[in-house]
Amino acid sequence: PYVDHANEIGAMAKSVRVLQQGAQTIEDQRWVKQSLGEIDQAVLGATNYKEFGDGLTAYLAQMLGLIYGALYVPDATRSCVRRVGGYGCDDSVHTEQFAWGQGLIGQVAADHRQLSFALDADDRAGVTLGFGMLKARAVLIYPVVADNTLNAVLELGGLHPLAPRQTALLEGMLPMLAAKMQILAGTVATRELLDQTQAQAHALAASATQLAARRDELESSQAILAQTEERTRLILGSVNEGIWGLNVDGKTTFVNAAAARMLGYAEDELIKASMHALVHHSHADGSAYPIKECKMWLTGQDGIARKVDDEVLWRKDGTPVQVEYDTTPMFKDGVLSGTVIVFRDIAERKAAERAMREAKEVAEEATKAKSDFLANMSHEIRTPMNAIIGMSHLALQTDLNPKQRNYIEKVDSAAKNLLGIINDILDFSKIEAGKMSMEKADFYLEDVLEHLADLSVIKAQDKGLELLFDLGTEVPTALVGDSLRLGQVVINLVNNAIKFTEKGEITVHVHKLADVPEGVRLRF
Repeated sequence: PYVDHANEIGAMAKSVRVLQQGAQTIEDQRWVKQSLGEIDQAVLGATNYKEFGDGLTAYLAQMLGLIYGALYVPDATRSCVRRVGGYGCDDSVHTEQFAWGQGLIGQVAADHRQLSFALDADDRAGVTLGFGMLKARAVLIYPVVADNTLNAVLELGGLHPLAPRQTALLEGMLPMLAAKMQILAGTVATRELLDQTQAQAHALAASATQLAARRDELESSQAILAQTEERTRLILGSVNEGIWGLNVDGKTTFVNAAAARMLGYAEDELIKASMHALVHHSHADGSAYPIKECKMWLTGQDGIARKVDDEVLWRKDGTPVQVEYDTTPMFKDGVLSGTVIVFRDIAERKAAERAMREAKEVAEEATKAKSDFLANMSHEIRTPMNAIIGMSHLALQTDLNPKQRNYIEKVDSAAKNLLGIINDILDFSKIEAGKMSMEKADFYLEDVLEHLADLSVIKAQDKGLELLFDLGTEVPTALVGDSLRLGQVVINLVNNAIKFTEKGEITVHVHKLADVPEGVRLRF
């Protein structure tokens, strides 16, 4: 106030304003100087670009009220700048790197000219908070240059334009940053060189270790190879089967002692000789065996394994040896290199097969004799059983008292049941198949149980036992199945119960277990 007055008061007011402005200028300079010292301390301990960038932008954000900041440095090729540190950066918004001249960051890197501008509410630049995006209103981009060489690009964003002393601080900070970035670049380069040197030293040490290990492995492999060769020689010499190795031309590359012994040769007589021409030239009947039909030779041509179970090889004395053999192709580096043949003398097996055929013929004759015996026995047993059934049937046609009729009916029923059992036992085809076919016919369960009672009640009474039946109300009485087989099973169970029960009673329980798709399942 009063500065507009053209009097002594106005002059004094103007003097006071000048003093205030001078004091403010001195205070701003003091603040800038103090802040530069604090910035220097904030990045003092940084040993890499990330620590430097994170520390610098975090301190500036706190001091200047910024919402984000980012530090970009040139890559090794100086074709782009990449973000190495920052404060409040969002990867979905802030680009990781810019090529020289790309966007405003790349343009500042190329031109070495600072930029500052304001944004409106529709611009996207900002930071992400828990409740959403906070938009920047003022953006500043500074090149950090020393000796006309770009050391870094500093990008800052705030909610409001910076005050003059804040701008003065940033501009005064740039030379200090350039010097520190040069020192840091040297430190980083030295550290990288040290790391590379250490890595090379480790690599050399590892290479020396690997060379020593490979030398040891080579020595070990040579020892193992020698052991393997010796073991192979022992194995080839100890097996009874003949083992023969051929190259693709059919020439012998190796042969074991058993093969040479089986054919009457010395091993050295067979090496490099044509196996087919020497021992496989003819069929068993003496006719010529063309080499192109020889299975051993063919495996060395097409790489297909084969098994042959009845051929002959020819001994040195001209006599044949019946053999079976397997051929296995050999490959080296994926290329067919020959064949391994393993053969066995099958003279004993052929003799055993002949003995087996003879035994089979004897067994078939015995089976035929058994069949004849069963057929005759069937006739001999069925004849008297039919007579009993016929006589009981005739007796039932006469006048009998109730007790006599009861006895004759039981005799007739038992005889028919026994005849059915005999028919099944003497049915040779069923016995040979190991099973009997089950009939499916309508019957009543009460009839089966009544027949059981007729056959078993007297035996039970003779031992003083009482025979009882417990038929569940849920059990259906009209059934479809094999009543004869069912009766046989239940009669056997009851007879065993009578045999092993000394006193008391025997109860036959019948209950339904479940309904099944094909009918009903009962438990006896």
